[in-house]
Amino acid sequence: GSAYKPVTGDQYEAGLTYRTPDGHTLLTGAVYQLTENNALTVDPDHLFFDLQQGQVRTRGAELEANVAVTDHLNLTASYAYTDAKVTRTNDASLGKQVPLVPKQQASLSADYDVHEGALAGFGLGGGVRFIGAHYGDTFNQFRTGGYTLFDAHAHYDIQSWRFQITAANLFNRGYVSACQSAAWCYYGYPREITVSARYRW
Repeated sequence: GSAYKPVTGDQYEAGLTYRTPDGHTLLTGAVYQLTENNALTVDPDHLFFDLQQGQVRTRGAELEANVAVTDHLNLTASYAYTDAKVTRTNDASLGKQVPLVPKQQASLSADYDVHEGALAGFGLGGGVRFIGAHYGDTFNQFRTGGYTLFDAHAHYDIQSWRFQITAANLFNRGYVSACQSAAWCYYGYPREITVSARYRW
């Protein structure tokens, strides 16, 4: 019945960026540590409620590569490692992984653009996403396995406008996204189609 205390924290981060002399490849990498006080986690005894833990420490690394393979084709690859643990609390969750935070995530995507001819302005692409295993509950008793999803998109540029259609979870794969207990598991999102128009100034 009372409001949560404000979340406070400290973060330390270091990173490097490298672009090849020809300008076709951009590589970035970063490592970090984030300490949060009064962080919220899933309440194991009350569905749809949260607990305000004493402290959560997250350490991780992120890598990304953007490569212009040709004037038409671009590739992007990324990887993230996240180690989020409860470092101060009054219950048995001390030292446990924070719920719903996978340790590993990775993605690879491609985009092809047409610059000349009758199809100039048209482009299409696709990608694959991997979300690693994670726990759904505070005490790490219920583990959800990792899963892989495919996406696709097509776009058309005319003057300052971009019209785009995107399909997330292209093959409409059914998968379990999280389990909070033996009785409470949740399916992930089915295929989602999004149509958008964006004006670029």
